[in-house]
Amino acid sequence: MVIFEISKKQDKKTGYKHFKLSLLEIYNDDCVVNNIGTKYNDNGITWLETYVDSVKDTLIGSSVTVAFADETKTDILGHGETGEIKDGVPILSDASTIGHFEKVYIDVITNDKNEKKKVLIGEGFLDYMRYPDCIDLLEQKLSNGETVYGSVEIIKTGTNDAIVYLYGYKQCGRIPVEYEFSGFAILGCGVPPADHAATLLEVASLQEKNKLKEDTNTMDKETLAMITDSVKSTIVELNSNTAELESTIADLNAKISEKDTQIEELNAKVEEIEKCKKEVEKCAAEKAEIEAKLNAVKAENAKTELNSAISNFSDVEKAYAQAEIDAFNAAPLTSEINSVTAKIYEGIGKATKIAETEKVIAEQNSNKDVIDIFADVDDTQSDDGSIF
Repeated sequence: MVIFEISKKQDKKTGYKHFKLSLLEIYNDDCVVNNIGTKYNDNGITWLETYVDSVKDTLIGSSVTVAFADETKTDILGHGETGEIKDGVPILSDASTIGHFEKVYIDVITNDKNEKKKVLIGEGFLDYMRYPDCIDLLEQKLSNGETVYGSVEIIKTGTNDAIVYLYGYKQCGRIPVEYEFSGFAILGCGVPPADHAATLLEVASLQEKNKLKEDTNTMDKETLAMITDSVKSTIVELNSNTAELESTIADLNAKISEKDTQIEELNAKVEEIEKCKKEVEKCAAEKAEIEAKLNAVKAENAKTELNSAISNFSDVEKAYAQAEIDAFNAAPLTSEINSVTAKIYEGIGKATKIAETEKVIAEQNSNKDVIDIFADVDDTQSDDGSIF
């Protein structure tokens, strides 16, 4: 469940190699919901920074171990469990100690998937004198691009009967709060890790490191003068540009100040325009209200004038222009009184004409039944003589 690294750092004593491990991934506090960790490793543990930080120093002095697959002490397996427990502590006597921790801290690393992870880092030394084949194998795996995993080991403290978990023990999402780090086991092929962030980063012998240091020193001597000259030239150029840049900055600051003044003036004008706009809108609303009232009065006056103009006509005569009267009352401001009266007169004229015509016809019809005393007499006598 750990990132495992063996670096080029060396102890002062020949035969030891410096290593660096990421023992566990630390999760954010907000992953705890309803007293259960929603993020956890394959063992079901949710590591929180507060509690990891409070016990991390218990790792110092503890062991880095491997369980060798055979007597060659090259290939490795798991933790070296024997299945025995004494005083609440598991016995791992099948494992061999190949190193120890001397430093521990919390840091952020980037894994092979380019993901940033907050982890607990442990550093120390491996015993190359006693386990060269095993450590060489780790170097070979690194060269082949393989990943080396491991697993951190924790135990109860001396004052507790067992590891104490926040909100109690849970199969998944349990949060250790009182415990101690007892060591770290490097896992071999076929042993699944609880944390898949474990990565072997680097292996180097003391001789390789010294050679690299010598090559670096030689390179420094050869390039130091060139670098120094380049730096001096850059400093001179920067100094020559400083005055010009300061002058440019002063001009820009003056322009900015001028623009700020203009902006303030424009903002004041905009504020005044907005105030005038509101006044205009207010006046327009008042005008519309007054015009509406005026039009209502004009409409009533027009209706009154119409009623006065047709008051002398009878209801029968008014009926001749009923459509015009209705149209006038619907839109008195756009209608003419003359159109109503003209329609009434037109109706009266037609009615009068019809009445006169009907009168003449009636008189003519009545005269057909009266004998005209002055009409010619039909002589029915003979032609022999006159009545006189």
